[in-house]
Amino acid sequence: MALSALLSKIGQGWRTRAENPELLASSLRLDPTSHASIQVDLQALGRQDDDYSQVITSQTSIPASERIVPFLSGLLGFVARHASMGELTRRANARAPSASMQQYKAAYDKWAEVYSRASLCFATTQDIPYFGPSLRYVGNSLVLLAIAADEVSRSPQHPCVTDAVSKLSRTTGIAAVDRSAVPGEKTKRAEVLWLANASFRCYFKLKNIRLCETVLGSVENALSLNRNFASPQTKASFKDEELGLACYKRCDRVAYKYYLGRLRLSQHRIRKAYGELRWAFDNCTNVNMHNKRLILIYLSVAALILGIYPSQALLVSASLDAPFQNLVERLRLGDGAGMLAHLDAWREWFRGRGCYLLLREKLQVGAWRNLMRRSFLITRLQDPPPVTAPGAKTPPPTFKLTSFLAAAKLAWRDDTLTLDDVECVAVSLVDQGYVKGYILHGSSRVVLRRTEDFGFVTMSQVYQ
Repeated sequence: MALSALLSKIGQGWRTRAENPELLASSLRLDPTSHASIQVDLQALGRQDDDYSQVITSQTSIPASERIVPFLSGLLGFVARHASMGELTRRANARAPSASMQQYKAAYDKWAEVYSRASLCFATTQDIPYFGPSLRYVGNSLVLLAIAADEVSRSPQHPCVTDAVSKLSRTTGIAAVDRSAVPGEKTKRAEVLWLANASFRCYFKLKNIRLCETVLGSVENALSLNRNFASPQTKASFKDEELGLACYKRCDRVAYKYYLGRLRLSQHRIRKAYGELRWAFDNCTNVNMHNKRLILIYLSVAALILGIYPSQALLVSASLDAPFQNLVERLRLGDGAGMLAHLDAWREWFRGRGCYLLLREKLQVGAWRNLMRRSFLITRLQDPPPVTAPGAKTPPPTFKLTSFLAAAKLAWRDDTLTLDDVECVAVSLVDQGYVKGYILHGSSRVVLRRTEDFGFVTMSQVYQ
């Protein structure tokens, strides 16, 4: 019988939980075929109350007093009454006719009960490391099923995702406050990063990212404890800023940096966002190209604001040349009208990723700065400075605002611009630190710095 085989594997996973915690977790991940076979066996038992505790204890030799027994009983109750997790998410994604709202709501409610029992088991067990992989499977499945249920119901309030993140956040808090004076991988803190990532996914789905800061507080507390109790070998192998993350899987660290980068981007902390997203991009393997492309979208947004231009080859390799390549060229040339026209043409694409307003606001400053620099360099080629005598002090470079005005009218397709308008722009650029110099109002000139960059500092320096 399929049920007997499953319980035998669970019993083996329980007995070897200290040496191989993944075995217990792998026994819980049922493919659709195994799920259907076990469902038939469970229905043959005729349990109306979904209490399979006696069956579990008799066939796995797990003591009835163990917290894992109610969790396993709830899991079998889900299998007995609902389709497999993979089948449910497949139907929801495919918008299958069989995907009914009531069916998905009932499935989510039952799985939420399973997760609550798993969280209780995680919180109370003293044998800490063994249950982490099992909790991870249940928690990630909770998020997938919540998203699927809300997609089927098409509710704008996302009730299932809201419920899921409240449960995940509580478990994250439990994991973060484990103050055991041992390395992080031997404590509940070992699960805090994937729990945080699952919570972030829900909050971004809900478009309620201000609540991410609560989760970040829990993570930072756990990372601080990890640094304090890290082993000497770990301290010797990792820098201080990465020491707290050393005990986590690479995939979890990449996901955490990605969500942290997106959060900082939404807060307009561009330099910080760029650093987090760059780390995530550099450390995401090429095997996971979908994730790497997703990271690159937000990394490119942060980079453009900082005046760092992604290469055409990179954008083409990720199939992002259509939304970004022309934007890069317009920004580099200072073509403000062309840049805004491209953003408007791709407005829905950027809006769907929460970047449209950010780019429209921030890139205009970069376009004006690049246009002013380009105009200065062109006029300097046409009218080079006079040659000074040896030993004489070279006068600072100057730039006529009338030349800037002519360029601005072309770049912004606006013949109504006046000398006062471009002077205000120049004053603003100097005031914000994008240009090092000062304005001579009487002669309508900009006096620049005697350096190789002529006072046009890079955008990234300003944000730093």
